[in-house]
Amino acid sequence: MKKSSSITALKSIISLVILYALFLKIDISSLWEKMRSVHPGIVLLGACIFIGVQCVSTYRWSIILEKDVDIPYRNLLSIYFIGMFFNNFLPTMIGGDAVKGYYLYKVTGKGGFLGLHLYGQIFRLYGADIYRIGRACCRLSTD
Repeated sequence: MKKSSSITALKSIISLVILYALFLKIDISSLWEKMRSVHPGIVLLGACIFIGVQCVSTYRWSIILEKDVDIPYRNLLSIYFIGMFFNNFLPTMIGGDAVKGYYLYKVTGKGGFLGLHLYGQIFRLYGADIYRIGRACCRLSTD
């Protein structure tokens, strides 16, 4: 068995053990009832919005990276979704960003994306502030 096959098998086993441990804590019948009560259209709408937001975020990331790295949008989108997966399962958002940086290095062979990461975080922070200010102004205008 090759080394990469062994590592993949080990990762799969660890993932299955973690999933098994999680499912031991869940009341499956209660979960199933809750899932059946949700309208499928709402789930589909939520999934579409989530994917759309990730595509826009990846586009923003491609603009930030374009002067340093020539990488197709499709590859960036794949790296972005891998980072989002890790953001959901690691304790902090830095974990997913570190994974994105690692995969970006792996694909491009270039390192030193810390400054770009910080720029992206600042952009995200101010973007959230601008959104909140705009939302507050809309509330004031309707009152």
